[in-house]
Amino acid sequence: DIVQVTRDAGTVPIEDMIKAMKVIQAAGKPVLYKGRLTRDEAELLSREVDKRGLCLGIVTETNESADEIMAMLKDINW
Repeated sequence: DIVQVTRDAGTVPIEDMIKAMKVIQAAGKPVLYKGRLTRDEAELLSREVDKRGLCLGIVTETNESADEIMAMLKDINW
């Protein structure tokens, strides 16, 4: 079973979310992250959380911002 971790704007810091994701992955469960993600947060996430078993459901306002997020993820070798 996959565990969904949802982050609403202005709530829990990404560092706390990463700690939770590590615990979930250590228990052998995959993680679905849903929420907004800045470039710095994506870079931190890519360094700290195992990409195997991690699914990103990044929330954006427009198709253009989704394109920017995809370009950013490619730029940091996601």
